[in-house]
Amino acid sequence: MPIVLASPLSASTLLAPEFPAFDLVVFDEASQIPVWDAACAISRGKASVIVGDSKQLPPTNFFDRKDSPSDDSDAEGDLGNQLENLESVLDESIAAGLGSLSLNWHYRSRDERLIEFANRKSYGGTLQTFPASHRAHPNLGVEFRFVGGIYDRGNTATNRIEAVAVVAELTRRLLDDDACTANRSLGVVTFSQAQQTLVQDLLDEAVDKDGKLRERMAEAAKLGEEVFVKNLENVQGDERATMLFSICYGRDANGVMYHNFGPLNLAGGERRLNVAVTRAREKIVLFTSIRSSDLDPAKCNKAGAQHLREYLAYAELGVIPSTSGSRDTPREVDVSAIESALKDALESRGWRVDLHVGRSRDYRVSLALADKSAPERWVLGVELDGAFYAAAPSVIDRETVRDGVLKSLDWRILKVSCVDWLRDPSKVIERIDTAARAPKV
Repeated sequence: MPIVLASPLSASTLLAPEFPAFDLVVFDEASQIPVWDAACAISRGKASVIVGDSKQLPPTNFFDRKDSPSDDSDAEGDLGNQLENLESVLDESIAAGLGSLSLNWHYRSRDERLIEFANRKSYGGTLQTFPASHRAHPNLGVEFRFVGGIYDRGNTATNRIEAVAVVAELTRRLLDDDACTANRSLGVVTFSQAQQTLVQDLLDEAVDKDGKLRERMAEAAKLGEEVFVKNLENVQGDERATMLFSICYGRDANGVMYHNFGPLNLAGGERRLNVAVTRAREKIVLFTSIRSSDLDPAKCNKAGAQHLREYLAYAELGVIPSTSGSRDTPREVDVSAIESALKDALESRGWRVDLHVGRSRDYRVSLALADKSAPERWVLGVELDGAFYAAAPSVIDRETVRDGVLKSLDWRILKVSCVDWLRDPSKVIERIDTAARAPKV
């Protein structure tokens, strides 16, 4: 039996009725596939696997209309009549009680801050994430840039100052010849279709005027990471190393702040925001003309608007206000006597030692060593057989998968048994010190 890669629509229209049944039909991004599109493909297989994320975009009628929703509509009901969430084959499968498995390991983000907001707000803190080997790196994490633009609410429904700032940052990164700061794996997400068009027009103008910029764009495309400009409705499934966001919405020319955020104001708007903030592998740069303090919580009465307000606070301050002390925050694990003793002994040898490095609820690096002259980078992680070691769901996760993910994040990890410490503390300290000083291979 051949392997066929096709969309559900292609499978229903191009495969002849007499074509033999497949042993297995697999759906990817199933949260965006309507039931009626999936039904024909399902009928052509003996078994189906439906893969998707119910916290991401459902199928909508967004592209079925000739006129897109008005980004600045005051009448939320009017917008809702234009943009309707549809049931997906994933939703129906869950509702039918079909057997399911959750994949909770997250290793795409090279910095936990990129996924932390989504993890807490959308997934209840259940994703297991892994810390970066850098404490602070210019091309990692979430960066907040307040540009003070004006939302042209009554006319173009765009924010030109934000769009200019986004294109300037794109151009800077594409033309940067410094290997340490250049980043040509780039994408832009705008929170409205009108803003997407403006950013794309400004980028096209810049490319037309600059031959070197054209070359860099072509280089990125050859590497399979073409620079794109998309909006909330069509960015699912895409990822780049660095993502630039343009919020667009803000105060108008009269200084009035309206709490209308297009599709984010609809039921399920939080899913659109979740898609947007999980597209980056290394860095998010958020261009905005509003701060969280500009938004009235009483007027953010839909989950999408509430999450936007909280994400603005997270990007600017580094904390998620509404999750402080809740059950989905990283659980507190007491520092053990052995960890404290190891920290003191290693610091006496000149190392800077941090305990419980990471933001995940169930996994953090027990001890991380850095040279005091270069504290921004940890040279060695020490994993003890304590609470985080025991939290692994299986031996293969603990002994193989974790190590592979941490290695991909540029960590050097040394496993230390508490039994070894109890037998001979000085030998354990010497072993850690030697490993930390060894040149990186």
